[in-house]
Amino acid sequence: MFDPSLMPASGTPELDGLGWRQVDQLFARLTVERNIVAIDFSELVPIRTMNHPQYLIARLTYGLIGRRFPEVSDPEGTV
Repeated sequence: MFDPSLMPASGTPELDGLGWRQVDQLFARLTVERNIVAIDFSELVPIRTMNHPQYLIARLTYGLIGRRFPEVSDPEGTV
């Protein structure tokens, strides 16, 4: 899914893959138009000298959770 320049720690790199904003916009739209009940991020192959691939997946995960459950991520409605 992600371009290898952004996500080099993938078991199946996608040449000319998607960038961060494209994936973020895709998931933003999906959370509005569909009822996401499960998701699986696979083939993350950590690279010892890089932390950003794991951070990218973590950020994507908590972003999805926040969009899926906005009342929990911002219970006071301040965002």
